[in-house]
Amino acid sequence: MIADTQELNIVRIGSYITHSSLKEIGNRILDSLRGIIQEYKVFHCDYLMLNKIDAELITMILAEKYTGHVLGITDADLITDDEFYSIFGGKNTNNDVAVVSTNKLGPERITSDEEYEVFISRTLKVSLHEIGHNLGLIDHASYKKARDGMLCLMSRGEFNKFGFRGYVKVVIDGRGFCFCNECVRFLKLVY
Repeated sequence: MIADTQELNIVRIGSYITHSSLKEIGNRILDSLRGIIQEYKVFHCDYLMLNKIDAELITMILAEKYTGHVLGITDADLITDDEFYSIFGGKNTNNDVAVVSTNKLGPERITSDEEYEVFISRTLKVSLHEIGHNLGLIDHASYKKARDGMLCLMSRGEFNKFGFRGYVKVVIDGRGFCFCNECVRFLKLVY
């Protein structure tokens, strides 16, 4: 069965990222997922403003309030079952909700256009990775190249065996804004 094209609800949780930045991310998501995501809406959720929150819990809360594909973007640190292990993004396998934390994706203060672009690019790449999971894509065990010569958005971005957090940012920065041929074939087949 071929799925219909989708609408994406982008939900800002907290106040660190601006509405105009969310619109820029939304427009760039439309560019990267042309023909699959046709439109997006931006919402603000002000009752979940915390320093850190369990990633699965926040996806369940968002699933109760919003329908369809949902991308939550928060400045809170996302934690997993192990309270000391934080993640950049996560997707709940029980619904179509993904969440991204901007907490460690950019500088605390953005003072230049270059810093802003790094922040937006990292947030967008993690967002596209998590939306990819919403659309049925899985992480690559190997680091496949996409059409733009960069790493596929679905390249695995977890900690290396030494637990070095900088490794994860290197993988995020090494990703482009495209999916590899295998991911594109899957998306064309399904959508």
